[in-house]
Amino acid sequence: MIKMRLRHAAVLPFMAIGLTAPAAAGPYSDDLAKCLVKHASTADHEALVRWMFAALAAGPAVHDIAKATPEQRAAISQTAGRMFVRLVTQDCHAETVAALKYEGAAAMEFGFNTLGNVAARDLMTDPAVQAEMSSLDKGMDSSAFDAISKEAGIAPAK
Repeated sequence: MIKMRLRHAAVLPFMAIGLTAPAAAGPYSDDLAKCLVKHASTADHEALVRWMFAALAAGPAVHDIAKATPEQRAAISQTAGRMFVRLVTQDCHAETVAALKYEGAAAMEFGFNTLGNVAARDLMTDPAVQAEMSSLDKGMDSSAFDAISKEAGIAPAK
């Protein structure tokens, strides 16, 4: 059990996909985040994840394994951009205005980071993604987890 938790902890940075939220959100940021999550459809989640993936794919560390043409990236960005605009100007208009008025731009960051985390979590629960994530075990030395668990005073998993 502990070994499995430690292995899954190793993929948490990937799950977050670089999304970090301000340490403390105010009530208006919370309201905005809740509204964004409530009004974002499955298609919106997919558009957001595709946009994050396409943006990350432009980075030199992964560019060679994630091919997207400039035209594909542009289309993905347009779709995500329309979704962002719809959410803040229509679906969550009142929450956006209040959050910006009382808590500033950090409220927008918090709201969309929250939505991004929800969308990424949806992707991470897909069985195909789960299967690929579990392939990380192939590169891990389980005896290292046993040793660190023992050092921490936790009995290794059987």
